[in-house]
Amino acid sequence: MRDRVEKPLSVIWRNGAPVLVVALGMIASVAAADAKAKTVSFDPTGSVATYAIAINSGGSIAGYYRDSAGAYHGYVRDSKGTITSFDVASATNTNPRGINDKGTISGFYKDAGNVQHGFVRTSDGTITSFDPKGSINTQGVGITDKGTVTGYYEDSSDIWHGFTRTSAGKIKAFSVSNAIATYGIGINAKNTVAGYWEDSGDVIHGFTRNSKGKITSFDVSGATFTVAESINSKSVITGYYQDDSGVRHGYVRDNTGTIT
Repeated sequence: MRDRVEKPLSVIWRNGAPVLVVALGMIASVAAADAKAKTVSFDPTGSVATYAIAINSGGSIAGYYRDSAGAYHGYVRDSKGTITSFDVASATNTNPRGINDKGTISGFYKDAGNVQHGFVRTSDGTITSFDPKGSINTQGVGITDKGTVTGYYEDSSDIWHGFTRTSAGKIKAFSVSNAIATYGIGINAKNTVAGYWEDSGDVIHGFTRNSKGKITSFDVSGATFTVAESINSKSVITGYYQDDSGVRHGYVRDNTGTIT
């Protein structure tokens, strides 16, 4: 696959002492919150490198870890701290990428032939492997609470396409017009997908695709590439872009198309 590619305080003296009092109050509140914050470190048994990738609203985390032999395994950690490691049968690497509020995990795994396949794992541990028709490599990424997965796959012509897969197993492939690669990354409850695509000049652009299949491409003004990574229930998108100096920045795009 091709490379994927704080709001500061106001000047506190500007309006005199009242602003200073408010600013100090804000700092004190933040400091108090930080004092109460608790950071918990964790690793699955046997891990030499642990990656936490996704979290649901109940606090369950999905991710993967590397063992001393270099193999990658999936895991889920519940809100009480119990870690369950898992592997797709016959997989050499298992890579969870998303988890919904029902505890269903989406991701991909690599088989002994170095081919990638998508999978979903329900909260009872049942794992289902899948591939869109014509795929030679599949990666499942985002997942909704109803179990619809988005991701991308490669065909035999080295073209990457986005897809959605319902919980019933129905797969719909899609591509941005004239794209040589289309990557579905995030999906919300309305089944609107956010991701990015690559044109024939190797330039990367963001896109959004609604449940009816309408695709809208977008770029941050002045960007040399734009990547969309996540979308929420209000269809607000976040991601990053690179400017012409090679520096990368974050952005948010609201549901009217306004980018900040």
